[in-house]
Amino acid sequence: MVALTTVNFFLANIASFVSGLANLHEPQVGAIKPTVTHHTLDCNENARKSSKKLYELLYDFEASLYDDENMILGSTKFYPNTYSKQPYVSNGYIGSRIPNIGFGYAEDTLNLWTGSGDEIPGALNNGWPLRNRRYAGAFVSDFYCLQESLNSTNFPELDEKGYTTVISSIPQWTNLQFTIDDDSVWFNPQNVSLDEVSNYNQNMSMRNGVVTTQLDWLDGMINVRSEIVTHKKHYALGMMSLEISLNLDRLPPEVPYMDVNVYDVLDFSTSHRTVLIRKTRGYL
Repeated sequence: MVALTTVNFFLANIASFVSGLANLHEPQVGAIKPTVTHHTLDCNENARKSSKKLYELLYDFEASLYDDENMILGSTKFYPNTYSKQPYVSNGYIGSRIPNIGFGYAEDTLNLWTGSGDEIPGALNNGWPLRNRRYAGAFVSDFYCLQESLNSTNFPELDEKGYTTVISSIPQWTNLQFTIDDDSVWFNPQNVSLDEVSNYNQNMSMRNGVVTTQLDWLDGMINVRSEIVTHKKHYALGMMSLEISLNLDRLPPEVPYMDVNVYDVLDFSTSHRTVLIRKTRGYL
């Protein structure tokens, strides 16, 4: 039970946290300075103009920002899940993409180039050769599967002589969820809608690798803050901090408290291109 207090649920303690996030600002306009050495640098002005034009075509890129002093990339707009807006945590061995609410597993529901993506077949899929639905998954270095054939190939004769190796994903280890009102309302990437979220901020520190997400939910009544990081020394260790609190000024008089249930879910269906083998222990 949450009685006008903060509920803290920790999977592990994170040694250092991102500081100065409240002072995020728009990046200043930079300038390319001439080289001070004697060698020359070839520069294709047409290519630079094309890259700038390509960036301007992105959907709602104005909500993205970079704090150069604290080395933090961030976004202040709550988007539907899309791969090009997702931060990530990684240490070179284990890693995870982070969906819009800050944790859990989610398939893409938005293509920044086409809108929702529903109107164009395959707009939410990866490209060649897999062409599968994009998703915020978890991965381990050098963890591959064997597939008899792929959705696309330039060399079909190779499939007749041997299987193809494709990187596989592991069950999403950031898959925390919580509920209120006796499990009638769920907070996870599949159930949180755009109109339920306000005061959104998601940041990825380029200095220490911590991804922080904070938002208000359900007409601003509940504040959710999460931090995720992978350990830089113990490579198989990922850590997450989740804080759930009530915004007292947004609570109606008839709601003096809320019951919260927190779930840590290890869902094998969030792993792709893998097979679950159930083993039973035998006794003599």
